[in-house]
Amino acid sequence: MQLIDEFLSLQMVRSDMPLSFLTAKDLRARAELLPSGLRWQFQVIPTTHPTKKPVHLYYRDALECIESLFNHPFLADKMEFSPFRLFTTAEHLVRVYTEWMSSDSAWEMQSQIPEGGSLCGVILSSDKTHITNISGGKAAHPLLISLANIKIIVVQPLKKAAEVGPMMSDPLGNLRYCFTPLVSYIADTPEAGNFGDAHHHGPRTATVTLAQLQSIQCNPLMVEEYFAACEIFRLSGVSHPFWNDWPLAQPCQFLTSEGLHHWHGEFWDHDVKWCIHSLGAAEINFRFSLLPTITGLCQFPTGITKLKQVCGRTKRDIQRYIVVVIAGAADPDVVIAIRALMEFRYRAQAPAISSTGCDLIRASLQEFHDHKDAILEGGLRRDKLEGDNDSDDDDSQGYNENGNVLDDIWTPQRKSVDYFIVAAKPPAPSAPSPRRTFSIGPTAFRVNYDPSLRRVPIDDVARMFNLPDLRGALGDYVNREGNFARNFHHFGQRRCASDVHLLFSALHIWYKVRLQQKVYHDPSTTAPTFTIHAQPPDRSWAHGRYDSAIMKIDEQCVWPSSGLLGMIHD
Repeated sequence: MQLIDEFLSLQMVRSDMPLSFLTAKDLRARAELLPSGLRWQFQVIPTTHPTKKPVHLYYRDALECIESLFNHPFLADKMEFSPFRLFTTAEHLVRVYTEWMSSDSAWEMQSQIPEGGSLCGVILSSDKTHITNISGGKAAHPLLISLANIKIIVVQPLKKAAEVGPMMSDPLGNLRYCFTPLVSYIADTPEAGNFGDAHHHGPRTATVTLAQLQSIQCNPLMVEEYFAACEIFRLSGVSHPFWNDWPLAQPCQFLTSEGLHHWHGEFWDHDVKWCIHSLGAAEINFRFSLLPTITGLCQFPTGITKLKQVCGRTKRDIQRYIVVVIAGAADPDVVIAIRALMEFRYRAQAPAISSTGCDLIRASLQEFHDHKDAILEGGLRRDKLEGDNDSDDDDSQGYNENGNVLDDIWTPQRKSVDYFIVAAKPPAPSAPSPRRTFSIGPTAFRVNYDPSLRRVPIDDVARMFNLPDLRGALGDYVNREGNFARNFHHFGQRRCASDVHLLFSALHIWYKVRLQQKVYHDPSTTAPTFTIHAQPPDRSWAHGRYDSAIMKIDEQCVWPSSGLLGMIHD
């Protein structure tokens, strides 16, 4: 306090910083006027058996958490308050599913609450977290709470709110009659494996599940007998599920998939193993080692079979390569099955899915089922104990894997530049010409300030890149006119001769260009940048470094609505 008073008494602070407080005591008094955050509470959990220390459950009031999210000013323009239906055209032929509020479940729940009520869909998430990974091996299972309204044991208050409906203030200060049904419960697959099995069950409705639990006459405290009775119905052994008195809660609806493990983890645990068994470890490693270097993607110079602690980003990149790697070596039906699953995962991850997209997702999954017999008959699906030589501990492996993924998400990274905004700004008087950042249609281009090679004669460039018609192509580009100006990329005979005279004799050359486009599923969102190389052979790259690209050669075709029509692959 004394040091703060000394700082505030400085003449520079008093004259140049018009503060509303003059002493540390005033500062503290004003700080105490600020709204307090959510307070932690704890409860001692009674146990039927003696323990060394009492079991404490630490929690915050769940309804206060929901209210804090619901009226947060930051979410004023990022929240939906009523269900909606979104269509691609005014004819309402193709419906688009984006946020939870656009789903049929939201409409169904809205019809079951009083008129004028607002849905506050509750999202619960549990993730096993290691506290002392080296000494003691202590772990926690934190329960996280969020709202489905936001555009992307301690729950008793939420159950009551789902039944009665409290009045809550939204981010704009309006009072709303809110109900809090459970719409999603997300748990990691390794953690969920502690409470379930791999059997393919029918729809687990609340009515059926609770009726099965009530039909079991055994005392839950008789653990072995109770578990044996639960096995008849394939129940987990939990006698009083947390959702049993939660209005509108349906396990078959709120137990949603979790992308990291259900898609990326499933690919690594199953699809990759099938491919390794199909090609053999040596062959698949060799094929991965031959893949060209692509900026932004992981490289596998020694293959993939010996990888440990594989993070989500690595799994993602392997998924991008896998179909090309196994094509021509694996059985054609196996390749089709793997590609069908890849298409299923790609489409299922879309932030906006239309009714047509739903049909394509079902078709991809059905295509896998139509060809999966090749995997079974080929003996590629082997028992985990037989096929895996991995001696890593499952819990520690999952912990390290999830930790790497969290590093990918939360580690401070340089913010991605929006080149569309840069290209739209007027150039500075000292900026070089031509501009180093520019945009054409849905694509923005960025090249380095300095070219890789300066003032190289045109004929030397033609020999360097094996482009014998380069001079004629430049002549066509410079002299384009009339209808020819619309699509000057036509192939065939050049209009200009190969020795046409040009007003310039040399070229600046850039070996790489950074490109940025709009997100396929959301044209209003800018996608991350990617780099394309075109570098002739040199000491660093004995065979050169070239990336493939799909270029538009017909201005009347618009990506992505036109598909590959009017495009060329190079």
